[in-house]
Amino acid sequence: MAFDPQYRWPYSIQLNFGVQQQFTNRLAVSVRYVGSLNRKSPLYNDINGPVFNTPDKVTSGPSCTDKTKYCPYANSRSTINNRRPLNSMFGASAANPIYSNV
Repeated sequence: MAFDPQYRWPYSIQLNFGVQQQFTNRLAVSVRYVGSLNRKSPLYNDINGPVFNTPDKVTSGPSCTDKTKYCPYANSRSTINNRRPLNSMFGASAANPIYSNV
């Protein structure tokens, strides 16, 4: 396995800090902070994310019955794979989403 020399390993820093001050026998104030910092976390870009269609571009009818072709389907969970660009480019159907998560 080759190692990329430019890869920056991600790391996390956990912090906690507290201050307490007693003013009288019956009054004390306490302040605490707890936090976490994440650095160099890798970001991934989904190149096959579903296209969001605006209402004026949404069509229906015979042009949208072929699930292997891109068509401005309505924005719903049932049409997520139909709105992915690579699915229509490589002929994947909604029932067989080969390129759903790239």
